Amino acid sequence: MGAKELASLMGVSESDCVAFLDCLRVWTDKGYSVEQAIERHMQQMRRLVNAASDVAKHPEIRTAAANAVWDAVNV
Repeated sequence: MGAKELASLMGVSESDCVAFLDCLRVWTDKGYSVEQAIERHMQQMRRLVNAASDVAKHPEIRTAAANAVWDAVNV
């Protein structure tokens, strides 16, 4: 099954599907099964959301984080 067909089944864009598969590949390349890779990815996403929530509570950290993201995206 190709990314386009999988994206259609998942109800997401092909680029989002490919990005998700790339994230899973990080874990499967380390020897995790697909199921374990999905769980690891979900854990990492939870950590990122929690960290972003914590950052948003502190104006000085929020500004530094926003600047870091801006710099990373505009390389």
